[in-house]
Amino acid sequence: MTAQVRGLLAIGAASALGSAQAGWWAVPAVAAVSAIAARGTARPWLIGAATTLGWLLLLSWDALRGPVGDVARLVGAIVPVGAGGMVLLTLGFAFALGWSVTRVVNGLWPAR
Repeated sequence: MTAQVRGLLAIGAASALGSAQAGWWAVPAVAAVSAIAARGTARPWLIGAATTLGWLLLLSWDALRGPVGDVARLVGAIVPVGAGGMVLLTLGFAFALGWSVTRVVNGLWPAR
């Protein structure tokens, strides 16, 4: 396993654990720390994918323990996209947070 894959898995795990403990704002915090650690060379789409992986793990864990399908159907009926659409929107939100924060941090701390 390469260092990059280990890093992405670590970002995903940190996103999942942070979100479980502190809420959604942990995702941009994890992305910012990761991008700062990469010193302007972080790839926004990779960090976005890693934060999405974290939320996918979190959703999977919740699905094993609770009625995630029922909640997705209920919210999907309120926001007319259906249950699958709500899951995709949720994962898209995690990606957008990770990607956008990485872009901002890369702009503030460009590569040397």
